[in-house]
Parts: sequence; structure tokens; C-alpha cells
Amino acid sequence: MSPRTKAKGRPTSGARHLGAVAPAHAEDLSDLDAEGLAALLALRPDLAEPAPSSLGELGARAFGVPSVLRALRQADSSVIQVVQLFTLLGEKHVACADVQRLAGEGTELPLARALAWLEARHLVARVSDGELCVHPAFLAVAGAAALGPPAADLVERLNVSDLQSIVRAWGTRKVATRRAELVRDVLGVLGDHDAVARLLEGAPREARALAQRLSVGSASMSLPWEVASSAYRGARREEDGPAWLLHRGLVFRDTWHSAVMPREVGLALRGGHPFPAASYLRPRVELPALTEPSPADVVARVDALSQAVERLVECLGVRPAPVLKAGGVGVREVRRLAAELEVPERDAFVLLEVAAASGLVVEDTRRGMVLPTPAADDWLALDVPARWWVLAQGWLGAPTYPGMAGATDTRGKVLPALAWVPDDADTAAGPQRAGVLALACELGHADPEAAQALAEAASWDAPLAWSDVVASPSLIARWVLAEMELLGLAAQGAPSALARALADGDAGAARALLADAASDAWELVLQGDLTALATGRVPPKVRAELTLLAEVEGRGAAAVYRFSERSVRRAFDAGRTGAEVLSFLEAHAAKGVPQALAYLVGDVERRHGHIRLGQSACYVRFDDAALATEVLRSKKAAKLGLRAISPTVLVSASALGRVLGTLREEGYLPVEEREDGTVVRTSVEPERAQPPPSRVRGPGGRPGAARQVSGPDGEGTSPGDGERLQALAEALLAASDRPGRGRPEPARHPGAARVEIPTLLRRPRSETGLEDESGGDEDATDLDDPDLDDPDLEVLLDDPDLAVLLDAMERYELGIDDDDGVPAAAGEGRGAGLERPSQIAHAPAEIHRLLELAEEEGWLVRLSYTSGAGKALEVTVDVLDVSERVMLGQVAPRWSEQKYVLERIGWARVLTDAEEELL
Repeated sequence: MSPRTKAKGRPTSGARHLGAVAPAHAEDLSDLDAEGLAALLALRPDLAEPAPSSLGELGARAFGVPSVLRALRQADSSVIQVVQLFTLLGEKHVACADVQRLAGEGTELPLARALAWLEARHLVARVSDGELCVHPAFLAVAGAAALGPPAADLVERLNVSDLQSIVRAWGTRKVATRRAELVRDVLGVLGDHDAVARLLEGAPREARALAQRLSVGSASMSLPWEVASSAYRGARREEDGPAWLLHRGLVFRDTWHSAVMPREVGLALRGGHPFPAASYLRPRVELPALTEPSPADVVARVDALSQAVERLVECLGVRPAPVLKAGGVGVREVRRLAAELEVPERDAFVLLEVAAASGLVVEDTRRGMVLPTPAADDWLALDVPARWWVLAQGWLGAPTYPGMAGATDTRGKVLPALAWVPDDADTAAGPQRAGVLALACELGHADPEAAQALAEAASWDAPLAWSDVVASPSLIARWVLAEMELLGLAAQGAPSALARALADGDAGAARALLADAASDAWELVLQGDLTALATGRVPPKVRAELTLLAEVEGRGAAAVYRFSERSVRRAFDAGRTGAEVLSFLEAHAAKGVPQALAYLVGDVERRHGHIRLGQSACYVRFDDAALATEVLRSKKAAKLGLRAISPTVLVSASALGRVLGTLREEGYLPVEEREDGTVVRTSVEPERAQPPPSRVRGPGGRPGAARQVSGPDGEGTSPGDGERLQALAEALLAASDRPGRGRPEPARHPGAARVEIPTLLRRPRSETGLEDESGGDEDATDLDDPDLDDPDLEVLLDDPDLAVLLDAMERYELGIDDDDGVPAAAGEGRGAGLERPSQIAHAPAEIHRLLELAEEEGWLVRLSYTSGAGKALEVTVDVLDVSERVMLGQVAPRWSEQKYVLERIGWARVLTDAEEELL
């Protein structure tokens, strides 16, 4: 097989390993001990999820473009600018002196810090003291430094006549006739900063201003029709700015009606440095540090938050919130919740979002309702510090913007709660929120009025994380600061000690700060006016029983309940007896049960159940004939169509529920009975999301129903991240030492030298930034697998180093493991052994088994998948790893790495040999 044919095919197994991706970086990884590998996994947590099975898989993931992009989302502006310097240099191996020359004087310290940041994450490898090996993805940063494409790429489009016209416009007397000489002359002038400056000295004022504006802001501009039609050979008299620059080659036509400034010209106008020296330093934020809120104030806010979310869970358990047709919970339902929670409407929106992010409530798509999850019951059993930690962690990592719910859009409409579902769970909302939180803790200032200043500083700290936002950065920062006030992370514009504990991930510190809130002391006092006063943290079961027996009249430092005939009857309807009600009250009332309340319970019990209903359409049975006659003669009951069939039995054509409700409205106390005469008791169990939990998807793909909730030191808490990553690192190193495991070395020709991947990506592909794969999208771009049909890359196929590498990759895939070219034994190659299954798997268990088998045998799989946005698609995947919930694979035809949630896979089948050959 020729190198050209192989290059256009599917990437071989060897191409996914370190030795075939970036040898210098691979050597650094292979030299790491367990501590160094654990440190790398801590700095780049996406490499450990799902856990790789070998160093080879870890390396393939570490040097994939998606992982590099995730790492850069944590980088500050100085690091991003250094990455763009690598792009401008355009070489995989660069000299440190060249990087320093582009950065300019006064940038030595920030440049050293940025390089150390990249080296720690193995995105740059130091080949020697003065030379760096750059990750290939950095060479594809589009629109680096807001400069245009290289002049060589623009000049090569011009013919001899256009080139001669440009040279003549410079005032050159002797103009070459050969194209190669003309190209050399034009590139020589454009690459000389002094020559460009001399050209602009005689430019009209408009042309100089336009050139400066293009070099600083955007390298592209529109061309007037008369200028575009004259191209590079227009009249030279009374030229305007665009024409003057175009005719002298300081801008080049990009399309018929637009022009772009070459990179070299823009760099010359910036003095040879893409970025000002000051831009490598973090801007100073001048905000006064405010007094830290008192612990009592913080504890009060946390306790109020805990009670509000608890009531939210209770309300949704009794009356789930319906979901709008367009998605989300409507304003009317949120207003109802706000009234029941006794909180401002804006806070109710945020509380609903935070509860969903924490896995406590979820949208049950089968029922079209938002209701609590089974995990909410576990959360209710926790103490206040543990409850707060669950809510704070859910808020910090939420893929959505809680503050956006309830906000007003550009059309003046209020956005529903739980309506915005991101296409990808790996959104920038979490990093943006964490950045504002860390900055507020650093500055000691969390006043929403300072949102603009905090947003600017946070944008410098993580520019890629703020490059794609749903609103202005200042508005997002204002949302975060308002949410911090609600969560007890700030008070009166100052961050609390809880904010620092959350930013540091210190659950122990948070528990210590909330020690006062951990008290379970409470008291219930029953009063003679049929009211009850509950203070402290009333246990959920006691509060639920009180809510059944009495109506809630007020909440605050103490909750007020009022007993009435209606509320006590509700308890009897739910199956309680008078003895049970009095026993409960006596067991929990600090000062006993008042006589008036005991009389009320006894009176309702005596009258309760003397009227019984059944099906006729329904019948009404009485213990007393006089009471039956009274009901039969009632004018309001006449609409039920009651008639007597015996002195104590009436029947009706109306449904039982209607008769029961009407009689209760009339002041009677009927109950429903079964065929055997026993009373039907009303269930008071709160509703929960229906099983199976893994199939209930909440907003943003949050598997809330399946989440196990525990406090910072509760049962089921997993080991710390440090211990887990250390164990994973040791397991990977141990696996690499076993025979037949670890990182396989790519095969080589006898006597061949170590092969370095040639730099394939020399110029930008788009104007949006680093290119990334999209989730299973056919249009996704893979920087590690460029389109080799590009004419600019045809010459690279004849590169002898590339031919050696491609041949080595081919030999590795065929299982040739010796220098004599003898194939490996049967069954050792990829896909050899088992017969391919022909059936289509539909059940989740069958799909999981088929994917595991495809991973082991190296088969390609065709599957259907539903994205988080509800978009259905079919893709062909090379399975790399399968866990309980996630499958990692490479998607055809560009073989970009992508994660898939198993529960969203509708069906899967293995491709036949013939179908694989076509790929």
C-alpha cells in the first residue's frame, strides 16, 4: 500500500499511540513516575475520565485536540498569547530566542511563567535549553494575534501582471518578468518592517489610518465596487485608502469584494511584536476589600437556603410542576413556588436551577413534570453543613446559568426555569462561575456593582472560557455574584469564608464554619388558640406530619401552624386515627396538648366516616337514616342525582370523586370504602421521579435521579481526588510493565532514524480560534487528520520522513513485529478471532456487551445517537473505551475523538468486513 493511499484511509492503531503522535512529548510522559503522572492527571482532569486502561490510551487522549482545548480553557491571556506566538513562528520545533524576540522586551518573567504552565501540562516539551517542541494543534490557531494570513499564501494567488503592477506602484524602476523573481521581491519587501514603514510614509492620511486600524483590530475589510473591479491595476491618481493599500500590496483581495492585510504587514505596523508588553501582565483591579460578613449572618443565610430547598422538594413532591411545550417551568408555576416558599420570585428561579444542578429535582420526560428525585430523600436526611455542600458543589459545576432563569430576553419575555439545555455538558458556565468566585475571594469584594471590573479580570484569567457566552461577561458576573448572596457565599457585597472553602474544595473547612448550623435542637409548642410554634431544625418527618395536621401560616425564625377541622379531617382522610394523632402531638409537644386541640381531634373523629361511598355509578351508605334523609333533601346535593334505595343507602349516577367532593364542600365528613367495607386511605407519600433513574434526564443532561447524595464526610463518600489519581497513575505504570501491555513502539524500517511528525498545519483554517471536533457531527474538523486532498499538502506526501512514518503505521496495523517483515501469528492482529455478530442490538445491556466486544476485537460500530439537544444522528465509531455510562470512540470519517452517553444510544451493530474496507 502506498503512503498516499494509507494517508487517506482510516488512522491505524499505531497512530493512536504516543510514538506516532508527538515523540518528544511521549518521551516526557514515559519518563514520569507515579507522582508526576498523578500531578499531570490533576492538572488535566479530563484525562482521567473515563479512566484510561494503558499509557498508550492516556497519551492518545492527552495529545488529542479536544483535551488540548480543555486544558487551554484554564489558561490565562499570557499563555494564550504565547500559544499564538508559536502559531506565528509556524514550526513544531522553535527556539526560545525566537519566541522572546516576538514577545518583546520586558516580557521575560511572564513568558517564563507561561512556558512553565505549558510544560507542566505536557503541551510543550523542552528538547534542549534553547529549543522547544510545540504541540501540533498550536500550529492551527486561527486568526492568531488578530493578524491576517501569511503573505506567501496571498501572493501565490496573483498572476505576473498583478505582481508587476504592485512592484511598479512602489516606484521600482527595474521590474522582473519571471514570476518566481516577482514573488521573491514582493515577499522580501513585505517581510521587511523598515520597507513597509517607508511605503506608508508617503501614503494619504486616510490610507495610513485604515492600515493602522486593520493591523490593530481586524485584518479584513470590504472593498468598494470600483476598487474591487480595478484589482491591482487601477488608476493611481486621487486614490482613496482601500485603493491605495490594495494597489501597493499592503492588502490583498481575499474575495471579489473584500481584502485582507498580510500577517507580515500587520506585524510591521505593530513594531514587530504581536501583543503589547503590558498585555502579558494581569491587569490590576482597584476594588476596596470589604469587611468579611459575620459567621452568624452566614449561618443564617445557609440555614434559610437549606429550609427553602427543603420546602421546594416538599412542594414538588406534593404537586409536580408541569413542563411547558417549549421546555422548562413557566413563570406561573415559579410564582406559585415562590409564594409557597415565601421567597422573592427571582430567588425561586435560582433555587429551582440549583436544586436541579444538585440532582435533587429533575424533569421526568415521560410524564412532562419536574419533580424530586430519589436522591432528594438522601439529601433531606443530611445535616445543614452536608446539605449546603451538596448544593454548593452542584451550583459550582452546573453546566447552565442559574441566574439566566427568570431574566428578560431581548424581546421582553421572561425566560423559564430549566429551559436552557446546553448541547454539550462540557460548557464554559462552570469555569466562568469558578473564575468569578476565585476572583471575588482574592479581592475580598463581591458587590454586584463591581461586576464589570470582575468580568474583565476573569476574562483575562481564562479568555477561552469567556470566548463563548450566552450574555455579556459583566451580566454573567452579576448573576454569579447574586447567586453567591443567595447561597451564603457572600453577604453585603463581601465574600464569606465559605466562598474560600468552596473555591479550595475544602469540605472540612466548610463544616467547621457551619458548626452552629449543625445543631439539631428544635422545639414544638402547642397553644390554646389551636396554633403551634415550631423553632429550630424540625426533622423532615415531624414537619411533614405537622403539615398534614395543620395549615402553615408563617415561616421564619419560627414556623407557625394552625389546626382546624379541615386540616384534622385531612389527617383522618389519610388514614390517621384519633389515638395516633394525639400520640404524635404528645410525643413532640414540649408543653403538652391543649384541651381545645384534644377536643377538636375527638370531635372530628366522632363525626368522621359515618358517611361511606362506593360504586354504583356510586352509592352513599349511612349509619343513620336521618342523616341520609338530610343529605337527600339538600338542595346543593340535588345536582348529584341522589336517590334512596333503602333508608340508609343512596345511589348516584355521578362519579364517586364528584360525590365525595361535593359532600365535603357541604360540610359533611364522608369517606370512600372498598368492596369489603374497609375505608380507602388517601396516600400522603410525596411523588418522585419514576424509575429507572438512569433514563430520567434533567436539564443539561443532568442524571439527577441516579445521583447518590452524601455530605462532605457522609457515608458513600469516595476517596479524595489526590488518592484516586495516585492510584490510577500507579495502575497505569504497573500495566505498562506487563508483557504485551503499555505503550507499543511503532515499527520502523531497518536502520531508520526516529521519525518526527512533519508540520502539516501551517495556516489558519477559520477565524474563530482553535478548531475543535463537535459531538459526532459530520462536519467536525480534526486537526490531527487534515484533508490530504488539499493541494497545499500534496507535496508533503513525497516527504521521505512521512513515507517512513506511514509505512511504520501500516506495518503496526498488520501485526508485523520484526524487521524481516514476518506477519504476526493469526489471532494477534486487529479484529482477528471471533466472528462478527450480524444482529442489531437494541436493549441497553445488549448494546453495552456489543460495544465491549467491538473494543476488544477492534471492530467498527454503526450506531444511532440522540444528542443532549434532542438531535438524532447515525455515526460510525471506532470504540476506544467503554465504561458503565460512557463510551469513548473515534468518529468516522475524520476519526475525531468523542464521548457518547450509553443511555442515549438507540441501537448499535458491527460493520462487516466489506463495509470497513469501504472506509
